[in-house]
Amino acid sequence: MGLGHVCIPSGSHDTERMAFGRSPTDLAVWFAFLLSMPDAPFLYHGDKIGMLFFPGLPSKKGGCGQP
Repeated sequence: MGLGHVCIPSGSHDTERMAFGRSPTDLAVWFAFLLSMPDAPFLYHGDKIGMLFFPGLPSKKGGCGQP
């Protein structure tokens, strides 16, 4: 109907990376879900290469966990 696309993001600067605390099998299922949905996939910068998340690192104001 020309109403646009739904985008399901793999993450954002406000959340932990999707690889944090997940096994390779879990990630394979997550990517299969994300990339098989009838929409426009949106991969957060670094997720496609398995960029890591390190809890406890300082963040800029407005970043993950910062007011």
